[in-house]
Order: sequence, then C-alpha cells, then structure tokens
Amino acid sequence: MLVEMIMAEMPDRQALTEYDQVFAQEIGPMLTVLPGVRSAYLATGRTPLLAIVLVVWSSREIAAEWCNQHGHKTLVDTLRAYASGEVITEFFRLEREGGNPDKHILN
Repeated sequence: MLVEMIMAEMPDRQALTEYDQVFAQEIGPMLTVLPGVRSAYLATGRTPLLAIVLVVWSSREIAAEWCNQHGHKTLVDTLRAYASGEVITEFFRLEREGGNPDKHILN
C-alpha cells in the first residue's frame, strides 16, 4: 500500500474551515470511489494552521496511474486554492515490497 500525503499551511481559520467543508462534501467522497483507493482523510493542525490530505492507495501502480492521468495535480490544485504558500506532496510506502498489507500495524 501507498499513502499519498498533501500538506499546506492555510492563511486563516476561515480558509481551513472552507476547505474542510469542500473536502467532506466533494473531494473525500470523490476520492473514496476511485479504483484502488482504500480511504481518504483530511487532518488539520492548529499551530500552524495545516491541512493534510491523506489518500491510502492499494498499490503503487494504481497511484502512479492516478498521477499520470493528472488526478494528483487536480487534487493538489484544490488545496492550493485555499493555501497561503507552497503545497507539499509526498508518497510513503506502508509495507515492504511484496509484503502483506493486512498484517501492517496501521491496518
């Protein structure tokens, strides 16, 4: 499994609240019906005001296809519209290559 993390600092509490609403109503539900997406979350921080989108992919190949079809860019752009600075994105592997994701401590 692969976790996609997209993080941005928000300019104020209003921007964070607005993005939270958009994520809950549109972005989250759209992500969770995509093939290969196990789950999608929005985590927020208070100091600094952070929005962190986490998407859990079932495989590296499906996540790569998502990126190649510009889905990743579109998702980053939705966050960028509310952010006050740079949007940081990273992918993290949850288990060793060929490992059993059902036995991972985060599952």
